[in-house]
Amino acid sequence: MYKVIQRFCNDEYDNGLLLLDMPTGSGKTYSVLNYIFDAVQNSDDKRRYFFITTLKKNLPIEDLRKRFETAVKLDIYKEKILFVDSNSESVISGFTKDVIAAIPYEIKKTNEYKKFESFIKSIQGLREKKGGNDLKSILIAAEDKLRTEVEPRFRRYIQSLLVKKFVKLQDRKNAIKTDKDWQWVEKLYPSVFMKDKRIIFMSVDKFLSQNSTIVEPSCMLYNSDLIKDSVIFIDEFDASKDTILKNIIQNGLRERVDYIELFKSIYASLHTHRLPSVLTTSSKKRQESVYKDQSLQSVIDGIVEKADDIYKLYTLQFSHKTETITDDSINNFLFQDHQYLSILNGNKSYISAVSDGKRRINAIQFTDDKPNNETSNIQVMLGKLRGFISYFLGGVNILAINYQQCKAERRKPNEDEFSHESALRTVLAEFGLDSTYINYLTAQILIASRKDKGSIEGAEFDLSFYEKGFRYYAFEDDYSHDTQSKIMMYSFQTTPEKLILRFCEKAKVVGISATATVPTAIGNFDIDYFKQKLQDKFSVLSEDERYRLDKEFKDSISGYDKVKINTKLIGSDVYSQDAWLEVIENGEATKMFYDLVERYLPDENNSYNKERYLRIALAFKEFITKPDINSFLCVLTKHPRYGDKYLDKKVLDEIFGIIAKRYNYGFNVKTQVVQLDGEEYDNKKDEIIKRLGNGEKLFVLSVYQTIGAGQNLQYPIPPFFRKNLVKTNDRDENSYKDFDAIYLDKPTNLIVQLDQNLTEEDFIKYLFQLEMLQEVSEISSKTTKTQVKRAFRSFIAKAPIKDGEYAGNIYKCKSVVLLATRLVIQAIGRICRTNMKSKNIYILADSRIADYIDSSVTEGRNYNCEFIKLLDAISSQNLNFEEGSLEEAASLKSVRVNRFINSMMPNKGMNEDWTDERIERWQQLRELTLTSPTMSKAKVDKNFIAYNFYVQLPTRGNQLYYSEEKDFNNITVSFRKSHLTEQCISAEAAKLTDLMRIDFLRKHFENHGWATSFEPNDFIMAPPLFNNIYRGALGEVVGKAIFYRYANVQLEDITENKIFEFFDYKVPDAAVYVDFKNWHETSNFDDEQMTAHIISKAKECKAKCVIIANILSDSRYQIRKKAIEGIELLILPSLLLQDKENSVNKAAWDEIRRCFCEYAD
Repeated sequence: MYKVIQRFCNDEYDNGLLLLDMPTGSGKTYSVLNYIFDAVQNSDDKRRYFFITTLKKNLPIEDLRKRFETAVKLDIYKEKILFVDSNSESVISGFTKDVIAAIPYEIKKTNEYKKFESFIKSIQGLREKKGGNDLKSILIAAEDKLRTEVEPRFRRYIQSLLVKKFVKLQDRKNAIKTDKDWQWVEKLYPSVFMKDKRIIFMSVDKFLSQNSTIVEPSCMLYNSDLIKDSVIFIDEFDASKDTILKNIIQNGLRERVDYIELFKSIYASLHTHRLPSVLTTSSKKRQESVYKDQSLQSVIDGIVEKADDIYKLYTLQFSHKTETITDDSINNFLFQDHQYLSILNGNKSYISAVSDGKRRINAIQFTDDKPNNETSNIQVMLGKLRGFISYFLGGVNILAINYQQCKAERRKPNEDEFSHESALRTVLAEFGLDSTYINYLTAQILIASRKDKGSIEGAEFDLSFYEKGFRYYAFEDDYSHDTQSKIMMYSFQTTPEKLILRFCEKAKVVGISATATVPTAIGNFDIDYFKQKLQDKFSVLSEDERYRLDKEFKDSISGYDKVKINTKLIGSDVYSQDAWLEVIENGEATKMFYDLVERYLPDENNSYNKERYLRIALAFKEFITKPDINSFLCVLTKHPRYGDKYLDKKVLDEIFGIIAKRYNYGFNVKTQVVQLDGEEYDNKKDEIIKRLGNGEKLFVLSVYQTIGAGQNLQYPIPPFFRKNLVKTNDRDENSYKDFDAIYLDKPTNLIVQLDQNLTEEDFIKYLFQLEMLQEVSEISSKTTKTQVKRAFRSFIAKAPIKDGEYAGNIYKCKSVVLLATRLVIQAIGRICRTNMKSKNIYILADSRIADYIDSSVTEGRNYNCEFIKLLDAISSQNLNFEEGSLEEAASLKSVRVNRFINSMMPNKGMNEDWTDERIERWQQLRELTLTSPTMSKAKVDKNFIAYNFYVQLPTRGNQLYYSEEKDFNNITVSFRKSHLTEQCISAEAAKLTDLMRIDFLRKHFENHGWATSFEPNDFIMAPPLFNNIYRGALGEVVGKAIFYRYANVQLEDITENKIFEFFDYKVPDAAVYVDFKNWHETSNFDDEQMTAHIISKAKECKAKCVIIANILSDSRYQIRKKAIEGIELLILPSLLLQDKENSVNKAAWDEIRRCFCEYAD
């Protein structure tokens, strides 16, 4: 494994991702630490190494320290290794008597220090005491206030003193390193020297938070140059997704934005404040770049122009106010992922905003009918505002980059570097925005995907949820703003996948976990998506590496033939008094158990919780009756608590007491049944390990979440046990051993529960879970919409919503089953840490666990013998779950493709033109479809655009059926023709087959590398791509070739941004424009609105004649000519006739030549 890590870290690529998914106990962390130990001593290796994991207590800092100690190199360890804790925890642990004595009196006499000292001493004192809930609540409150208020205020004060006394960064660092008046700062804030360290340990949470070093401005670590060209090891990689998601949710809630007020603030600043010239003066670097002719003032002018258009169009001088009186101040929402979804009071469907000049308000109305124009459609308005903010942020970024370049060009030796984040905040501050808006906008710019040379696939063609995220708008009314309604936007455009890819842009990332590649969308990152985005930078093990790793693993379990793994599924299909006979075969005892449980759970429908007592009792019986079980880990889904309605510790104590009395008189339930939970977890774990090491027999109760990934529960081998143990490989004998037995309850609550306890964070997490399942097509778009509505209704009501589709169906999704499987693998891994085993190992599991274990997870992966034995025990069970539907995936992708194509079109109502970037994307799609209307899986895997714009077929084919509504906004895809899906994607439907019968066209296509047929393949164009891109592109290239052959005219491409795509081509030396159509004969061109649109475009082009020409027709349709406002519109039903010879339509060509002559320049 060491060699695999070494190969990845030293290979030719500057960044990327490697996943190590070897089983627990196989030496993943051991190999990583060995590599780090060697690398830090390599004078040629200047890189920085980060080791991060979900829980800081799982960081292997001590293991690395011991390596240096053994090598007598602790001086290197102290010089180059750093553990970075949160600022609040760092000052609590660092605030010692020596530090207090070292702090100068001038600082001590300030209020900032006095409050700081008071809080830290209080917290230190409270932590030393062991009190009840009252003390805990006081401690939690004090810690929270220190973290959010007291410590930041003290830190800012110290930071200001340092800047005043030492202007340069290096002088500040030297003072803290050598000046006795400032050396104490490092004890409180060790991260001050982070840049000087080579190995940095921290939690995932810390890695995602603002990095405040006290000597420099704070910044997001993953956006900073600190991680540039570094190596980031992420331990328990898959589990980190949940930690990252929690961070994203918390940030989204904290940075909710009143979008209209944000726009108004920017608009007001644009009209009342001029930016200082230092921000609009081009840097030398810009003056030498491709942007040298674009002034920075023109960037600002462009923002002003767009802001003016929106302000006027939507009368934003007026406030918005809801017209409908509701019982709740916030019960109307507008959700948006790839589509909008309204959750409105009274089950209304649409939202409009009608400008009322008399009352000077924009009246928000919730209605059954769709707004009759775009101006009153609030969805359109919000979309325009988002588009403007995006454009504004682009402009801000241009100004910030230029300002950063100017600062760098003027920077003196040893002067502080000026970061990109500082430049962004500087520019945004000039617009007079408050800190909430500045934080939100800065984060949006920094997280936006970039596609630099040599970087990963960018965001341009990424239509996935992982790139786009989702958002929702809450319409809020309150007495504090009685005359206006606030439209608050909760934006979650960042996703865990997006952040990991950001790490991979800047550094090499190594993901470590036994379950790192388990394909569960809600319990792991989407590995397939990573492969598509990273392409060659997703490191795949070579056959030789895989062979060597497999051999290493087999060697590590070579002694398991001396171990007997006993598996047993426990529990009853039907709960009854007789079911307790399995515990004690005594009628009186079974009645005692049954009556005890009934007394606490009298509800006859509560069989699940009743049976849980039975299963725990059966596990405890196994523990009590087997003399070779000295340590038993009982893994539940819920911690037992005294007085808990559903799992009362008092009931368990009584049940355990009866069983112990019956089978083992020497067992003391009060002292030998222990609970391992979050309250003082480390102390409890240490105590359990100590007692087991002393040879005590213990039954340990815990839950999946507590003992999950990364927890080490092995304990010292009691001297008198060693002779009964088996060594499972040829490695050195371990001085620790694993637990003898484990019980695994069926994992539950895998999906957020929509009940009365639903918090805002969990509500948003549920929305994320739905989007993730939809992304892998395990639930349909329809189900997603239904469940999103249920979630909002439940969140509003603070109660379960029972109408509609039941969320239990989601539990059948493959990702949910694989999440449960992952939890079970990780739990079993807790007893697979060492090579010293009891001769008998016992694996007990809830009999219903078979419903949530997917044995396919073992394909291509290695797992511990204990898990494989559990699989053997349940292999006879049939598992049915919902896998991703290709038709659902195709329909979802098609809607997204349509949205993308529409987004490329300029909004002329907002004075938008085509940009160079949009034109390039448009042409990329045209060329791709012309070259490859169908594509193999191998090619799609290497082509990120095709991955997003082509749909997978169930078998190799060359056609697809679909139906569409509302101009492709609703699309249903089918692989078979039916009365619901009659429209077809095929070579015949595109008329390609007919066109390729014409020899000169076929040769023309072959010369350009364009497809002459739809080859049977694994993928085919999505319907909007076929209809809106391919058919038009096909008509254009065919028409241009025909004009050249029959009129000897080389039509000119239209390259001017303002009129791009108005028409297909311009006739050289004539005021004539041509648009080719690939019509069916039934196409109607007499529509007045369409004609008016053509004439309007012709005016902008200064055209005197527009030729609309259909390529091929099997009949002679009438040529139509119209003269409107001095512009001739010539409509030709065909250029070629669809007969045996594909003869020329002579009348059409006569008209074409006439136009050339008549309108020549």
